[in-house]
Amino acid sequence: RIALKKDVLSISDPTEEEVEFYNLIKNKKSLNYSKKIVTQYGITKYLRCYFIDGKEDQNDNPKCLLYYNSSVL
Repeated sequence: RIALKKDVLSISDPTEEEVEFYNLIKNKKSLNYSKKIVTQYGITKYLRCYFIDGKEDQNDNPKCLLYYNSSVL
């Protein structure tokens, strides 16, 4: 999600791992989600999952498809 400058709560310098992830996704354009990538690059605090299925489509084992995409960089 992109926020307006007035809505930003804090600004901090990126870690070395975050910069590496930025460069990786910039080169690959998109990657499928994996817990290994989240752990390796320390990006847990940036992930948000949303379930968008309607109530009629809900089941006992919902899945949330997630991938990294460079278009938001």
